[in-house]
Formats: sequence, C-alpha cells, structure tokens
Amino acid sequence: IVPETEVIWEVYVDGIAPVSNLVFANSKSFSDKGKPVFGKEVSIEIKANDENSGIESVYYSLNGEDYKPYTSPFSIDNEGDHMIKYYAVDKVGNIELAREKSFKTDINPPKTYYTITGISDGEIIAITTKIYLSAEDSITGSAETFYKIDNEPEKHYLKGSFIPIKHLKDGEHKLYFYSIDNVGNKENENVVPFYLDLTAPIVASDILGDRYVLGDKIFFSGRTKMKLTAVDNKAGVQDILYSVDEGEF
Repeated sequence: IVPETEVIWEVYVDGIAPVSNLVFANSKSFSDKGKPVFGKEVSIEIKANDENSGIESVYYSLNGEDYKPYTSPFSIDNEGDHMIKYYAVDKVGNIELAREKSFKTDINPPKTYYTITGISDGEIIAITTKIYLSAEDSITGSAETFYKIDNEPEKHYLKGSFIPIKHLKDGEHKLYFYSIDNVGNKENENVVPFYLDLTAPIVASDILGDRYVLGDKIFFSGRTKMKLTAVDNKAGVQDILYSVDEGEF
C-alpha cells in the first residue's frame, strides 16, 4: 500500500468453556435422604451461559441414554430414580465438562384407606362407631388428608383421630376423603356411603293362652305363655333381653 498504512486487527480470544445448570420447575420438591424428589408436573430446563462467543448447543443424557441436543424444557413420565448428565458448547468449540444430577420423581398420588371400629353391620353403623383414615405413599409419603360428610365444609384430618358423627341425623350419609403427598400429587376423591342407625328397635309382647282381666290386673294360668317380638327399621334385631320380677336381664 502506497503510502504505507498501519492496520489494527482486533482478535478476541475465547478459551473459556460455557457454564450450564439445571432448573426444576412446576413441582414441589422433597428431600429423600438428601436426594431431591419432584412430582409428575416437574419441568426440567437446562440453562447455559457463555460470556464471550455465546452458546452454540447444549446436550444431555438421561439415565444412561446417548447424548442428544437439548431444545426445550421436558418432563419425565415414569416414577423412580433418575440421573441426568449435561454440558454446553460455545460458538468457538469450547466444551464444558459434563455435569450430572441425580434425583427422584414421584408421579403417583397417595392412597387413603378407611377403618370402622365398634358396632357396625356392613355400611350400617351406630352412634358409638368410630371411623379412622390412614394414607400411604411409596415415595414421599402423605402430607395431608381431607374429608367431609355430605355437603359439610371440607376439613383437615388429624392423623390418629376419628371422624365425628354424633351431630349427624339418622339415615343415609356419604363420607368423602382424599390425600395429597409431599410433592403435590393429589388423590382422586373417595366416596364411602354409610347409614347411621339412631333408632332403637321396637318390642311387642303377645299373650298366648289363658288370661283374665280384672280391673288393672291380668291373671294367667300355668299354661299361659308370653311371646316377645322385636322389629328394627335398618340394622335388624340382634337380641331380645327380658327380666322377671326385677331379676337379671
């Protein structure tokens, strides 16, 4: 070049690998012996950053599978232990050392059971009968249990307590209940019908044989028999007890 001209050529050197990290969203987390556990709605996102040339691509491997390009957040549809490995590559070929993260997923809701103790005959119960609830979850455990009877407001069930029924009227009722585990999986509502029998049986007596009424007295002969009959509106009669001359029933 005439005349000679000095040219400055700026070159930016990028020798630093990018940095990536995992972000778990849309789910509660729970720690199981130090390992994080997430629910079925969990979304896994890999965020990568490079301060110089920028991110070219991100790769990940789930549970030992071959690495594949990461394009968007994804979820996991099976329950249990998982291992994810991931790394990023910048626009000049610097490759991040692979990172890894182990975690669990709990995608199944808990299961709630009911137990009836005391006087009952199938779905027919007495006022002294007690109803208990218990919930099980194989991964994170049950966090809360809720119940209601008929159209009453929903209530929180206290573990080990029994459901009060003394305020209910005689007749048919329905118990609704469900549980939620520690990562937010909610059980479908259970419905248990029951009949609260508050009406006592009715006892009638019949005189079979000789009798004679004189004033307010009834005279029987030694051949006369007394027959006791009882009926009940729902549960049925279990026993008829009687006492003669204030003796033991």
